[in-house]
Amino acid sequence: MRAFCAIRSVEHLSCLSKVLFTTSRIRLPFPAKLFSCKAKFADSGVDGLFSLKVVPPTLLAAEKEEAKAVLTLFLKKQGLSNAVAARTINKSDLFIDHLVSRLHSVHKSRYLVGRELTTLEIRDALIPFLEALLEEHGNFMVDVVENFPCPPVKEKTVVPVSQPNLTLDSKKLKAISRVSEIDPAGKLRPHVLYLIELGMDLEQIKGITRRFPAFAYYSLEGKIKPVVEFLLELGVPKSDILTILAKRPQLCGISLSENLIPTMTFLENLGVDKKQWAKVIYRFPALLTYSKQKVETTIKFFYEMDLSAERIGKILTRCPHIIGYSVEEKLRPTAEYFHSLGVDVGVLLYRCPQTFGLSIEAHLKPVTEFFLERGYGIKEIRTMISRYGALYTFSLSGNLIPKWEYFLTMDYSRSELVKFPQYFGYSLEERIKPRYARLKELGVSMLLNQVLSLSGSDFEKTVKKKVKKMLPDKDTSCSSNDIQLNDLGVKEKALAGLRRINLEGLRWRVFDAKGQVLGRLASQISTVIQGKDKPTYAPNRDDGDMCIVLNAKDVCVTGRKLTDKFYRWHTGYVGHLKERSLKDQLAKDPTEVIHKAVLLMLPRNKLRDDRDRKLRIFAESEHPFGDRPLEPYITPHRRVREMRPRARRAMIRAQKKAELQQQSGNETRKEPSHPESDQPVFHKDTALFRALSLSATDLVSPTELRNMGSLEALIIQIQGLSSSAGDISRLHVILKQSEDSLRAESTRLSAVLNELDPSTHSLGYLYILEACTSAPISKEQATTLVPYIARFISYCVLEQIGLVPDKFISVCKRLKDQVLLLGTPIRGVAPMLTAVRKLQHSSEHLTTLHPEFLLLCLSAKCYKTGLSILEDDISEVDQPRDLFLYCYYGGMICIGQKRFRKALELLHNAVTAPMSTINAIAVEAYKKYIMVSLIHHGQFSTSLPKYTSSVAQRLLKNFCQPYIELATSYSTGKIAELEAYVQTNREQFESDNNLGLVKQVVSSIYKRNIQRLTQTYLTLSLQDIANTVQLNSPKEAEMHVLQMIQDGEIFATINQKDGMVRFLEDPEQYKTCEMIEHIDSSIQRIMALSRKLTTIDEQISCDPLYLAKAGRERQRFDFDDFDTVPQKFNF
Repeated sequence: MRAFCAIRSVEHLSCLSKVLFTTSRIRLPFPAKLFSCKAKFADSGVDGLFSLKVVPPTLLAAEKEEAKAVLTLFLKKQGLSNAVAARTINKSDLFIDHLVSRLHSVHKSRYLVGRELTTLEIRDALIPFLEALLEEHGNFMVDVVENFPCPPVKEKTVVPVSQPNLTLDSKKLKAISRVSEIDPAGKLRPHVLYLIELGMDLEQIKGITRRFPAFAYYSLEGKIKPVVEFLLELGVPKSDILTILAKRPQLCGISLSENLIPTMTFLENLGVDKKQWAKVIYRFPALLTYSKQKVETTIKFFYEMDLSAERIGKILTRCPHIIGYSVEEKLRPTAEYFHSLGVDVGVLLYRCPQTFGLSIEAHLKPVTEFFLERGYGIKEIRTMISRYGALYTFSLSGNLIPKWEYFLTMDYSRSELVKFPQYFGYSLEERIKPRYARLKELGVSMLLNQVLSLSGSDFEKTVKKKVKKMLPDKDTSCSSNDIQLNDLGVKEKALAGLRRINLEGLRWRVFDAKGQVLGRLASQISTVIQGKDKPTYAPNRDDGDMCIVLNAKDVCVTGRKLTDKFYRWHTGYVGHLKERSLKDQLAKDPTEVIHKAVLLMLPRNKLRDDRDRKLRIFAESEHPFGDRPLEPYITPHRRVREMRPRARRAMIRAQKKAELQQQSGNETRKEPSHPESDQPVFHKDTALFRALSLSATDLVSPTELRNMGSLEALIIQIQGLSSSAGDISRLHVILKQSEDSLRAESTRLSAVLNELDPSTHSLGYLYILEACTSAPISKEQATTLVPYIARFISYCVLEQIGLVPDKFISVCKRLKDQVLLLGTPIRGVAPMLTAVRKLQHSSEHLTTLHPEFLLLCLSAKCYKTGLSILEDDISEVDQPRDLFLYCYYGGMICIGQKRFRKALELLHNAVTAPMSTINAIAVEAYKKYIMVSLIHHGQFSTSLPKYTSSVAQRLLKNFCQPYIELATSYSTGKIAELEAYVQTNREQFESDNNLGLVKQVVSSIYKRNIQRLTQTYLTLSLQDIANTVQLNSPKEAEMHVLQMIQDGEIFATINQKDGMVRFLEDPEQYKTCEMIEHIDSSIQRIMALSRKLTTIDEQISCDPLYLAKAGRERQRFDFDDFDTVPQKFNF
């Protein structure tokens, strides 16, 4: 029987270049399964000549050493001493050669792709063969090894080995039992305790030992701990170290000084930092299993390709498994093949290193022949490879051929593929066909790269522009000869919606905003648009005229509105509120400033949109309405404008005066005088004494403060009036009057803060901080102010800041903005938590700072800190918007901690909270509520509770249609359909920042399918579970089942011998002490909640507003429909 075999004698290598030779397998009379190899040369006349591919000597020597190590370990485990095992190894050269020959026969496919075998693969290939020999020959195995290939002498006394019935399964069980053994002191083994301290549980350690039994025999100080410390020094997080050890436990068996350290030192010299290597090792821990010589050989090849150290480092971080490719058998031939095509190999290797892992005969040459057969020359193919290195990584039958056949149906020349070979990288069904069909439908022509490379929104915009250019200009209502607009978008915006307005009989009024005050100008425009300046005005009719506003960029505002006025809006994403000052808005789009001002002055009725279309605003003096009969708007005299409001105010004053006269016994309020004992004693010559000697009605004004030294005098008053409650009240009035002066001195205030103590002068400190942070600040100023604010929040006195809680909240929000501006949100977590606790009346009070604190926790990823306030039951809310944000951010924090049950509760509260109009927070919460329901419960119902507002019940589904369809696809249990739907709507999920949660939904469907099996079967094999649930292997099914057992999702046992899973019932009998305490605490909590609900119900029943509304409603219904006594919640 003929067979290929590698040459095992290095001394015969010199003859390989001169003569071909063959090998044949010769059966031995004993043992039956063993064979030796002998070479037959071509000149001997043997038929069936074949050329032999020789294994490199360095690889052959490395494999021999690995085989010796495996054989030595195997003999030691059978009971042989170190000396006997060493003697046996020294006498077993032929047997070692035979073991290496078996490696080549078992892993022939690995050598075809030029990849070196790892230690784990060598061990898994040889151990079963050695165990079979042990089973067959028993005590004579040592003779078999030493005298190979000759049969052993039976009569010879040999060293006894272990029992012949020893199997690999028994070794695994022995290793697993060794892991869980307890010493006389009642403790586990040291290396097991060390791994548990790192965060690995005992079941995970057993799982590693089951896959790699040698892991149970590694010492802590000699093997495991040095490797862990080595990974920590590289910057690998502890959580990632556990994953690395679970993936590659054999790392602990690799020498630290001879392999790991030299290899990483060599890699770090390439210029890549440790953090990047830590990420690479987490993704591909097998990188550390390669020897330094192997890495140096690959790097040397990269240098030969004219690659710099920086580029080599990037190649290894993006494609680390390229080191496993053989240089001589894989990388160099591939480089020579691309060099023959004229391709710059170095550039190709940097752009797409995955190409060098492909077979030349099986993949590279067929792709080249594919393009040659279709009329492309070598030069064109070279250009395509240079522009798109991943071209050769695509399958012929699955990618290139179908896309080429569809390309022939498109109206493009073959040269378009040379210009844009990335065509083959886009999805045929999801992008190429839909977009080209869209172009054919509209009759638009575009370049191939524009059709495919643009995003969805940009593609639609480009198509619309081309369609508009193709259409004739049908709008003859406006002339374009009067003015040439440089910006086409401005013209389109000016003419938008003009056809929907009935222009007959309307006057075209022109307003010049240059030098006009924004509020007064908006008031005049709203008057004209509504038609209030006409005698025929009626509120239910639209009699307004067209208004054209010019020079919007030159509008004026009074006071400090340029810096103090902000426009805020909600984006619907995690960043929630955005804001922009009036100054920035005028610089960005001045037309929007006037538009918003006018829009807010119009009544919110059905006529509002029609009136809004009559307003056309332009930043400059140019406009496209030159052919219209324009009338400049002349502002009426002030007496004319104020005549009606003045008469109305006079009537109101007369009514109030009449009411006051009817009241009897008008009492005059007297100001309470402060006793002299309450006033602190100071020297009469000081400015402070002169300021404090004034009465409460003659407090120091800002003008007098400026005469006294302004800021210095105010600091003296803060220091002197912070002792008693009466002094603090007087100081509060002084600070309130000096607020404008403080803001004017905002640049000097940061230096003044060092003179005040926040624990004593909390009120003054707060006013100064609020003045410092009132104006927009830079990063440098934020770096200075953040420590002051954090110190103030930690040491301030609640009695003083309680006088101005709004300012305290404002300062805390400014702290949040500043730490986010600096990019260090974690600096604001602790101070914000302190502020929340100080502002709360009780643990049930939801303050305005709760959402701000949770947002900082999300930004800093301090999820556990955010959980500290989410455990409190809330019954008092300051603002409704605070509740929405609190539930939304809290739900996201619970999702980050995998506490899906609490996350469902919070997101449910955000969705079902009362609302008059739909808001973006509720929409985003509903999207996450759908996905968390699928992850936690495995199902989702679109019906909301009855107490949900009607607006939410009607509109939420419209905004979340992709997620509802995701739940529908999830309910079928078909993994392929679910993954296809996710891939189709990937852009939508990415734009919503929910792609990670969607991936968790897809991952959880495997668990749900396994749970469905528990309802049908009592026992089931791992193979059947893998086939039913569509997992890749029984091993993967076992990992899912073990994880579900650990999480308490199912109750089952796994028989490792036959691979059967037995599903059990819930073992909880609800009779343990812990369970009784848990049930009792739950009952007490429900009773307390019942009492609170009863109290709230009674308060609402006595509320005058509720009684008045209930009285009005009684007229519509029968008396029996109403309860005269509030309902009690009885348990």
